[in-house]
Amino acid sequence: MTNVNRTVQTAPALPIRRLARSIVAAWVAAFIILAATAGQAETTTVYRPASPPAASNPFVPCDHLPAAAVKSIPPPFDRYMQFQCHIALGQGLRSVDGFHWANRRGYGTVLSSTSTAVTTDANGLKHFKFSWYTKLTPVTLSAPEIGALRTSLKNAIETLPRFLDEAAIDTAAYLELKALTSNGEDKRILLVVPDTKPGFPVWLAGFECNGVCFRDDPEPMGFAGRPN
Repeated sequence: MTNVNRTVQTAPALPIRRLARSIVAAWVAAFIILAATAGQAETTTVYRPASPPAASNPFVPCDHLPAAAVKSIPPPFDRYMQFQCHIALGQGLRSVDGFHWANRRGYGTVLSSTSTAVTTDANGLKHFKFSWYTKLTPVTLSAPEIGALRTSLKNAIETLPRFLDEAAIDTAAYLELKALTSNGEDKRILLVVPDTKPGFPVWLAGFECNGVCFRDDPEPMGFAGRPN
């Protein structure tokens, strides 16, 4: 299993992300601690900042999820990602073994179905609801849609990973996954890869969006991926 708390020195710069929208395991371990009681943890988990680096949201087998949770990742996305479940936050997605995803700071990154379900109370405590994916559906992108994505990426070229230059943007394959969650959210996970040949791609650029990337969500959460 990839250690999501390690620093990936080769990770390039990425677009500005919305931390509240996706739970980064390294951030969770380093900056928050569990403050909920055992009874509260079944439905809502409360975290507070400024804690020692403790495993407050450890990984657990995904067989504890509700029956409605998605049990498999459809191809071709199963080549790039796998489920990872958390005792407090629920179901998430991470890179397949032998590959890693990193955020703009170089820390290992996972996606979480909880994302925008976070609320903050009067005391500044953040509440994350235990969540899961209810449906994962590949989206067939039309030529105009791919063209629009290329334009959006070129407009943001200075914030993208170094490997995603204009030539790569023009020749890359674009894969989109529609992800519905138990919170009623409609997310899109966009993967940009150099090709769809068997095996690991040389690189991967990913974006998690609320709705259609760059159209509905002009500032998606971005991450980069490379083989270990």
